[in-house]
Parts: sequence; structure tokens; C-alpha cells
Amino acid sequence: MGVVERKLDGEVFWVVLNRPEKLNALNLEGWRGLKAAMEEAWSSRAKAVVVTGSGRAFSAGDDIYMMAEAESIEENITIFREVKSVIERFLTLDKPIIAAVNGLAYGGGFELVLLCDLAVASKDAKFALPECGIGAYPPVASALLPILVPRKIAMELMLTRKELTAEEAHRLGLVNRVVPGERLLEEARSLAMEVASVPAASLRAVKKMAAALLWQLNLPSTIDELIALSQTREYRTAVKAFTERRRK
Repeated sequence: MGVVERKLDGEVFWVVLNRPEKLNALNLEGWRGLKAAMEEAWSSRAKAVVVTGSGRAFSAGDDIYMMAEAESIEENITIFREVKSVIERFLTLDKPIIAAVNGLAYGGGFELVLLCDLAVASKDAKFALPECGIGAYPPVASALLPILVPRKIAMELMLTRKELTAEEAHRLGLVNRVVPGERLLEEARSLAMEVASVPAASLRAVKKMAAALLWQLNLPSTIDELIALSQTREYRTAVKAFTERRRK
């Protein structure tokens, strides 16, 4: 089994982040797998896509240990370029993407939820953007979150790394529905089937025009700032300190 599993179930294309022992943290293989999944979804007969995680997390975001162990700056740049490609695939896919958020959605995991068109969360889901604490920054959230929630709320979430519960995320409009964990996938599938009942041409038109706004935010280019940060001594020191604390 790969770190990103995918399957077609009728008109619904399922993408499962499958690295539960690492809270589905995305390493290079994971980002490439997610990109491949979006490309496969594009060419499939599916009319809706559901992204979820295995185990007790949706995704803890980037694999910080992998970044800390990179032997060169170029290795991290390679990873960030894959992230950029994934953002582009999410924006260009002409089918609605639904996040089924089980457990933790931290960092890049939270940002994947922001990139999705719809989101269903389990009651125990948690959302946070801890990147600034390790000398990085949340690229997608920095551009997108201030237009989704009041700017001061967005800034607080990014700069203080405050954690949101599922209900808090729902009140802010960041998720559409909150359900008990045992009903999460059923609810996500129900929403996907409801979406899939819309004529394909209408789905494509809505996706195209909604994505046009996101393209104006130039979301893929936000990764360039992350690449620049990753080359600083402050970033490398903070990432190393983070991994050393976790190993104690």
C-alpha cells in the first residue's frame, strides 16, 4: 500500500492519506502521490473527489523530520516544488473536492482543507497552523485565510498557532458540517453524491469561476516565499530544535 491510496467508487473518487504512524505527515512520496491522485481523478469518470486520512489524523502537514534530515537545501526545494504542483492540481481540477477531516489537520493538512471546495469534519477534528513556530510560514493560509474569515482572526490563527475545534471551524465557515467520527465517511459520501447529481457542465462552470478568484491570489507563488525562508539559518535552526524536542 502506498502513502496515498485512491479508488473510484461510482461517481466518487476517494483519496486517502495513508501514513497513520506519522499522522499522515506528507513527505516527498506523499506530495507526489497526492499530485498523482489529483491527475488520476481528473481523467476518471468521477464527478466529485473526497480527500481523507487514515488513522487518527487527516494530516499533520509537512514531514518536519524529513526536512530536518535533508542533506542539502536543494532537497527541501524539491519538496516545496511538489507542494506547489499539488496546489496547482487542486485549483485546476474541474471536479469539486471534499475534505473529510478525521482528527488532526495541522499545517499543510489544514491548508489542504482550505484548498478543498467543501469540508466535513468529525467532532474530534482539530485545526492549527504551527508553521511560524519552526521558522516557516503557512503559505496557502497566508493568502487565503484572510478572505475566508475576519482578517484579525486569520492573523491570530497564524501568528499564535491557536488550535480550533471542529465546532469553532464550523462557526467560522471553514467546514460545512460536523458529525460524529463514525459517521464521517458516510456523510462525506452523501455530500459527494449530492454534488455528483448536478450536471457535469454545471459542476465545471462553478469550479472554473470559483477557482478564478483563487488564481488571482496567486496561491502557487506563495511557495516561493517558503523556499526563500527554508534557506535561512533561522529556519534550519528552528526545524532542528523542533525535531530534537520531539525525540526527547
